[in-house]
Amino acid sequence: MGPFLLRVVASFVAAGLWIGAATMISERYGSRVGGLVGNLPSNSVVSFVFISLTQDLSFTVGAARAVPVGMAINNIFMLAFMLGAARGLYPAIGISLAAWFLMVL
Repeated sequence: MGPFLLRVVASFVAAGLWIGAATMISERYGSRVGGLVGNLPSNSVVSFVFISLTQDLSFTVGAARAVPVGMAINNIFMLAFMLGAARGLYPAIGISLAAWFLMVL
């Protein structure tokens, strides 16, 4: 197994362990605690470590700069869903997807 493939496999294993641990914590302590653990910035740190191992520095810097924008777009999606939820599930999905598509243009 070459060094690149080894790094890719290691990133999958690390991500799987993190997701598994967050799932176990969620089952034991509830969805709020599990959601907090699963969305800790450590997810980004682990991702950026493996991105930097497999890509060059400029790619890693570009990925790091895109993270806040992506998080903002996802938060707008969730806010639109929450506001549309009073109208029902399908309208909420439609409203939130429309907001998301407008943000990514």
